[in-house]
Amino acid sequence: MRLGLLIGAQDTVEQLDKLRLPYNINTLTQVSANFLLSERADIDANAKTILQQRSKLSSALKAIDGLKVYPSQANFLLFKAPKANQLFENLKQNGVLIKNLANTPKLTDCLRVTIGTSKENQQFINIVEQFYGQ
Repeated sequence: MRLGLLIGAQDTVEQLDKLRLPYNINTLTQVSANFLLSERADIDANAKTILQQRSKLSSALKAIDGLKVYPSQANFLLFKAPKANQLFENLKQNGVLIKNLANTPKLTDCLRVTIGTSKENQQFINIVEQFYGQ
């Protein structure tokens, strides 16, 4: 489910509106958006937690020799890792699923981890540290 918002100059928005389908937001998306707007405090608290956990996770990954962590403003971190495919398999064998981008052009040896709970992030870091002998 996706819901987007466009803010722009009035004449630009009017032109883009000509391309929009008449019923481009289904009922489920509308109900979900209304629910989320009514739960603003919880969503803000969750966003704050994600930001804190992203910072901790990024710092922990940067402390591991050989890893390069790219800046992120999202709920995930992209990092370059030696033996990325082997690390990915090791994580998977230990019940931790992340995105393997290691064989993607321009993302060679890169993996992407979504920010989780403090416990999930610590489990991930422990496995990565063990893999690299830290």
